[in-house]
Amino acid sequence: MVERDVSELATRIDRLMRRMNAGVITRAPGFDPDRVGPLGGMILLTIADLQPVAMQRVADMMARDKAQLSRMVSELERRGLVERASDAADKRTSLVSLTQQGEGFVDAIRGVLTDVLGEILEPLNADERRSLAALLAKIEARSPASFTTR
Repeated sequence: MVERDVSELATRIDRLMRRMNAGVITRAPGFDPDRVGPLGGMILLTIADLQPVAMQRVADMMARDKAQLSRMVSELERRGLVERASDAADKRTSLVSLTQQGEGFVDAIRGVLTDVLGEILEPLNADERRSLAALLAKIEARSPASFTTR
């Protein structure tokens, strides 16, 4: 793909992500009364994909500072959304998992994401949506930082 095509694609993906973010934030009062916020939501979704997971892995997957994430995870733990346990293989490492309340919150976020994306993708027919899903799966499979490999 020539650089111009990639640049145009980057712009379109950025716009899509901003539309999704705006849609989720608009609906946040309905599912986020404790104001976990966008970063908290992303942390919870990442933990849900990888749990139980070490904080360093969460930091790597989100390209964020581990200390910043550790503070946020402590706040999520205080709110009863996550819990930590010692890693049997390395006692210096804590593994983070969602609590039942955290699982419910993630289900709510995923439901809102589904609704928002459904609205955005409304112009696409079923075959086009399947094609888009297949292309995204192909990209994800080639990613050096996979959410499906622990």
